[in-house]
Amino acid sequence: MFFILILIIAASCDETPSGINVANNVDIIVEDDQGNDMLDPENLDAYTDGDISIYYLIDGVKEYPFEGNLHYPNFYNIYTDPPFFENYFLRVYAYFDSEKKVEYPVTYIHWDEEGTDIDTLEFHFNYNGNSVTWDKLWLNGVEQSVDLGGHKMITIVK
Repeated sequence: MFFILILIIAASCDETPSGINVANNVDIIVEDDQGNDMLDPENLDAYTDGDISIYYLIDGVKEYPFEGNLHYPNFYNIYTDPPFFENYFLRVYAYFDSEKKVEYPVTYIHWDEEGTDIDTLEFHFNYNGNSVTWDKLWLNGVEQSVDLGGHKMITIVK
């Protein structure tokens, strides 16, 4: 009887995964040329949520993404992770489209409201079944070394 129940359950399972696993973020340490943390709220010159905007290049058009139903509707967040890291990080979520499968999406970080201070991130994405990951990143056209023991992170000096 137990064996029949197992067969019925196994036969009723859908083998197609229903979701997509996306690893599309990078953590960024932002420092000035003296090594001061430019995201630390105790630093009077630090960048704040009001300073930063994320834009995506979608079909050749620069677009401001906003998804009010997400935890981070502006596609970034600022956080710290003591005791592992003392710095604050800017976690940026790169553009991806599981249908178009854009291999080299471009994400822009605007550091001021005027949009005069901009950094460009270009990712190389791998689409494998229901998984999306990236393995290369360029900051302003320069390839970055990003994998620090499983933590994908770069430093930007402002």
